Amino acid sequence: MALIITLGVLGLVLGFFMPVAAQKVCVYKFFKKGKEFLPLAWHLVWWIRLLSAFVSACGFVFCAVFVPGIFLRFLFCLIWIVIMLVIFVDIYIRIIPNEAVLLLLALGSVYQITIYGFYGLGNALITMLVVAAVFLIIAKILGFAQIGAGDVKLASVMALTLGYPRVLDAFLIMALSMGAFCFGGIALNKLTKYSLFPYAPFIGFGLLGGMGFMFF
Repeated sequence: MALIITLGVLGLVLGFFMPVAAQKVCVYKFFKKGKEFLPLAWHLVWWIRLLSAFVSACGFVFCAVFVPGIFLRFLFCLIWIVIMLVIFVDIYIRIIPNEAVLLLLALGSVYQITIYGFYGLGNALITMLVVAAVFLIIAKILGFAQIGAGDVKLASVMALTLGYPRVLDAFLIMALSMGAFCFGGIALNKLTKYSLFPYAPFIGFGLLGGMGFMFF
């Protein structure tokens, strides 16, 4: 119980400040391009920060209950937090930071080795290459304005972290969440067939959900 409370509170605090951290990353990315980042008022509204805190706390509590071992719990929570950061940054400025992708690549590799050993890593690497090829083909067909290079890289990291067949769980979650978003957006007249929106939230949901299904 003490572990559940501790990780739950830690996740709550980290999640509450995640939108602020995402803004700092946006400032850094714009600074590298010689531009000034101008945050919008809605970036830090109270309900977004509370929602972020809730999602983060849920992930950390899940980790405390279902994920075995201190090291694996550390990896799980760290990946969870980095993915949430990537989601916010992509929503804010439509950029998936390469630094975060490289960090997730390293964490995903260690995660695979910890759970499945080096044999699992080999399977995950093949899965990553296949997913990368599929996303590149889709991006080529739809255009990189629809699916950016960052989306391809993040999906590849997702595949590496989960491996086959767990990556199929992630694709199912991605499809359901994106379908619900598009259907809701069209029903509310917020989206059209020409609308552009960030894909990192759906790839991130797929990765986090797939990580959860690994323990069932």
